[in-house]
Amino acid sequence: MSILIGGILGLLNLRGLARGVEGLIGSNRPTGKIIFLSLLRLTALVFILGILFYYRAIDVLGILIGFTIVFAAIIKEGLRSAKEFPKE
Repeated sequence: MSILIGGILGLLNLRGLARGVEGLIGSNRPTGKIIFLSLLRLTALVFILGILFYYRAIDVLGILIGFTIVFAAIIKEGLRSAKEFPKE
């Protein structure tokens, strides 16, 4: 169960990071809204994990495995995409 929760939280965090990067690309400099939403996302992640750890609903190793699986999948997909991208 912890691995699944870690994976889901990792994917949600990645989605938030992607939206933040899209917002930064669209503007010349970071806006207050983007910074606030990034801090809010981080605070929510820490709050959720803190509550789950407090009630012993999750295992630390399981959460780490879930985050690692998501991270490894992202790296693998990025490498695969880089190989498919035509060189100029």
